[in-house]
Amino acid sequence: MRGPQGAPQGRAAGRAPVELRTRFDRFPATIKGALVLRGADGDPHGVRLASAAVARIPSGSVRPIRLGDIRVDVAPARDLFVPFEASVADLEPSWYVVRTEIEVDTMGTWTSDSSAFVVAWPRGAMRTGAVALAGRVTAGGAGEVALDRLELRADRATLTWTGSGEVPGDRSRPLLLVDGVAHEELPEDLGERRPVRAEPGGRAVFYPVPRDAARLTVALAGADADPVEVPLP
Repeated sequence: MRGPQGAPQGRAAGRAPVELRTRFDRFPATIKGALVLRGADGDPHGVRLASAAVARIPSGSVRPIRLGDIRVDVAPARDLFVPFEASVADLEPSWYVVRTEIEVDTMGTWTSDSSAFVVAWPRGAMRTGAVALAGRVTAGGAGEVALDRLELRADRATLTWTGSGEVPGDRSRPLLLVDGVAHEELPEDLGERRPVRAEPGGRAVFYPVPRDAARLTVALAGADADPVEVPLP
């Protein structure tokens, strides 16, 4: 089974009164699993499953999972399982989550994402290999980022770096540009079953790089500096 997702994101203010975890197994054409509900504030609650869907991350297509009109009573300190199954056979290659919205009593609605899973790209469609980087990017004189390594895999690209000085806000976060266009970033713990090892500087995960990409560069968000060219592996 996949591990539980992070804390729910709520439309209503405050912590969700019901804990929602999504567990599933991945098969070639489907995912099968269960939504696991448990009271989180010591009180019983009536819960309506407002929606469930397979959603591309960080944005994009959303495919509903048909659960029907499910209303359940959730008790504290006791798990309640709601099984589900969803087809993934004809999804476009990308990263996805199971996104569920629950309505709790009259207290509001909360949305929760499962751990991410990938629908793989065709073999050989993405660049693979590791590139050691020695470039430094300055952020407006406030500090600099020393680029370390770009690892290209069939399902992701991972960039690591170290920093020095006081670089304000998001200006210290390197962006990966593919043919001059900012590449989509993904969660740092993407699909990991164990906590990600802390890096001495920073780490960012992006969508994989297509094999037909002609140019890779790294730049700082909001910094007035030339991008650093990355050799194609």
